[in-house]
Amino acid sequence: MDKKNEIIDKVVKAYFEKPDKTLEEIFKEYTKGFSDDKRRSFYKKIKEIVN
Repeated sequence: MDKKNEIIDKVVKAYFEKPDKTLEEIFKEYTKGFSDDKRRSFYKKIKEIVN
């Protein structure tokens, strides 16, 4: 599975398993512990996916 699909899969599973959380909360949990570079890269990929 490529990296973008892997990210989408994890986010979708988290969102639907815990619908009481917003996507922002899920993203913050997912990126907790990431370095600044890795966090920026993650959000850049999410932005590319959404666009």
